[in-house]
Amino acid sequence: MNLLLRDGDNAFILLPTMRRPLTPGKRFRVLARDQYVCQYCGAQPPNVTLVVDHVIPVKEGGSDSEDNLIAACVACNSGKAAKRLERIAPTPTSTARLARERRNMIKAAALANDAAQAIQDLQQSVVEVWCEIRGTERVDRSTLSVMVHYAKLYGLETVGDWIVRATMRFPCASDRKIGRYVSGIRRSKIEQGTLIS
Repeated sequence: MNLLLRDGDNAFILLPTMRRPLTPGKRFRVLARDQYVCQYCGAQPPNVTLVVDHVIPVKEGGSDSEDNLIAACVACNSGKAAKRLERIAPTPTSTARLARERRNMIKAAALANDAAQAIQDLQQSVVEVWCEIRGTERVDRSTLSVMVHYAKLYGLETVGDWIVRATMRFPCASDRKIGRYVSGIRRSKIEQGTLIS
């Protein structure tokens, strides 16, 4: 709202002052603090675009301090506009739905974290088996990726046996050659019908 001031015969319109935009650094810190998740609905990129929202709107005296800023998706931020959350309180049904969705997201994140940890553990086990059998301290990254895939499918013990056979056949071969030989063993077993691909 503009104010009109009169000074004798002169009239002045006072325009609202433009506020300074948030710095990119502050935006980044807020988004990182909120783990790149909309704090209203739990949505994450790349499904949504996130912005930084004022909890207490600037229009109502809210500051640009990081305590008053949160990550929000464009849809939630647009729906909220310059209102406080208390004024757009969700219905009991939507509150229950949001709570359910949040619990499901937390469970899914925990499962994904467990799966990632299991893969990391398997990868470490494959590295240890490979290095022990081959008498080395490292393994070629692409060969490791294939060996981990085989270990997921057939078990670490089976893959270890294949690595032993390949190393006995080619004791001084490169990791890639041993990896190709292991792949050949697998292929032969599939062709013989003693292994499912």
